[in-house]
Amino acid sequence: MSIIQFYQKYIGSFLRLSDPREIEIADPNQLNPAIDSVNLLHMFNARITHRRNSNVPFASAFSLGRYSNLFTGTKTNLGQLIFLMKYQYVKTAAERLLKFTCQGLKKIKLPYHPDLIVSIPDSLINRPFSPTRLIASGLAEYYYAEYIDDLIQRKRLGPAQKNRLFNDKISDQRLRYSLLDRDSVRGKHILLFDDIFDTGQTALEAGRHLRSAGAKSIMLVTLAYLGSPPPPIHAPFRSS
Repeated sequence: MSIIQFYQKYIGSFLRLSDPREIEIADPNQLNPAIDSVNLLHMFNARITHRRNSNVPFASAFSLGRYSNLFTGTKTNLGQLIFLMKYQYVKTAAERLLKFTCQGLKKIKLPYHPDLIVSIPDSLINRPFSPTRLIASGLAEYYYAEYIDDLIQRKRLGPAQKNRLFNDKISDQRLRYSLLDRDSVRGKHILLFDDIFDTGQTALEAGRHLRSAGAKSIMLVTLAYLGSPPPPIHAPFRSS
């Protein structure tokens, strides 16, 4: 086990649990994250190459930036906004994250213009509002694209992914999703939205369902990523 893997499995989880910002309520209007426009595609490949039948179904993968500091576990401004949105249900934080996502997507050039926006379903069902739906529907307006609510459905509910070990997250996501209407996917360029990129298993499972239903291309967009950053490469879908 490498030093980084040891940190992610043991020390990182402890620091995240001990982070005092877990109980603080920040003002989302004062949190302005730096938009990194990170290409996740190489990170995605690196995290799933050891799994069987793990060919990546995405034409591109994009994230705004890091959720937390790799060595201290403290949240970035972006991570604080996501925490406010997901766990303290601050709608203003979701609206700001939508704005920053549109700004980040404006900086890059996606390989295709999306015809359809799809979101990963929330892991918690008793929320005042659905953060992923709110942002995904906003992205549909931004791209003048179709948005289908609940197209990807959970076949079963599992425990929240926050603070779980890496391998537990991977095994729990397998065979967890289904598509409500496969015909609506066929021949479409799809933008798949999720809030946080961690193991990649959630996106991989959803992407496989979309591809098997006949999607022409799938572009993954997330708000933030956890773990080591992607290598410094030139992204094939980034504008020059």
